[in-house]
Amino acid sequence: MTTDFPSKELLEVIRSQARMEEKLDTFIKSTTSMQSEIATIKADVAELKAKRREDKAYIAALSAVFSVAFALILPAAKKFFGI
Repeated sequence: MTTDFPSKELLEVIRSQARMEEKLDTFIKSTTSMQSEIATIKADVAELKAKRREDKAYIAALSAVFSVAFALILPAAKKFFGI
């Protein structure tokens, strides 16, 4: 049993296969590109979270210092001004 493909049909099959391979290559390239972009975004988010934690710690430290300073200065100021 022989299956004779006309050369025109065979060429069309080869062309469609080449188009599918090209589309698949494009898809793989774009997927790889997106994965690297996602990794970059994740790194940026992690950096922002670390910076936010650092800023919160700095604000907490300043609040503690000012609280202690006001606890010491406020009674002295009241006494000085006679309030």
